[in-house]
Amino acid sequence: MEIKAEDDFGRTLAQARDEKAPVEVQTRGGQSLKGQVRAVGEEFAVIGPPPGRDFFDAHARVADISAICVQVRGR
Repeated sequence: MEIKAEDDFGRTLAQARDEKAPVEVQTRGGQSLKGQVRAVGEEFAVIGPPPGRDFFDAHARVADISAICVQVRGR
């Protein structure tokens, strides 16, 4: 996977979903969400399961994301 400066967060999340790459998403409110992208739409993304919480997913508004960290190599 390659992150490009011209891609918006929705595209980056969709690419991470397609490649099943682990992500860490930082929200504007300062919360960190870790896991795999399960689904991504124009307004929302589903990320999960968070480490240690097997039966949980996170539903995040794409517009509220301030940063995305994606494992791009070494998998």
